Amino acid sequence: MKAYLTVLAIVMACATQSFASQGSSQASLPGFVIDNFFEVTPKLYRGANPGSAGIAALEKMGIKTIIDLQGGDLDSGLPYDFIALEEPGELPANIAAERDETTHHHMQFLNSPLDSLREITPAEDFDIDMTLGVMADPESQPVYIHCQHGKDRTGLLVALYEVKYLGYSVEQAHEDMEEHGHDGLEHIVTHEMDSYFYKKAPQLTNR
Repeated sequence: MKAYLTVLAIVMACATQSFASQGSSQASLPGFVIDNFFEVTPKLYRGANPGSAGIAALEKMGIKTIIDLQGGDLDSGLPYDFIALEEPGELPANIAAERDETTHHHMQFLNSPLDSLREITPAEDFDIDMTLGVMADPESQPVYIHCQHGKDRTGLLVALYEVKYLGYSVEQAHEDMEEHGHDGLEHIVTHEMDSYFYKKAPQLTNR
């Protein structure tokens, strides 16, 4: 098991480096740039962990709520040192700091942790439904949603939102996941998210 996790960490590191070498899609914000930043709708934005300066920029552009999907990978079984280096936003102290920074800038903060590597649990499924509700709540909008790199967990939530609220087909929403970074080597380590998506999304089309 330890050897498997080591190989998994290497694959994840290679995937991250490959994505970075391609040049992540970016959009300029007031005084800062957030990696993999995209406008889904004028009420919903997605991207990577914004950091302190990015949070200030999000306030300036009128964001009312930041949703952080990090924290779940800390329980994935990956080496702690690897997570601290590649996904620092998973650490409780950094999540708390983001919460403090967000509220300091007069925005709401929601932490809804997801494990990107293992099967989605019933508790996570419940949290996903709750998070989708927040994303669609006019009182919370405009919303910025992120994980560490803005690709896999973020892509999953946005794709489910697109199916439930924007009328996307299951296939269209999954293609959108892939176009925004959930592709290539990412499928090797985060395939449980695809399995969950194909089970969950058809349920949302019938609501």
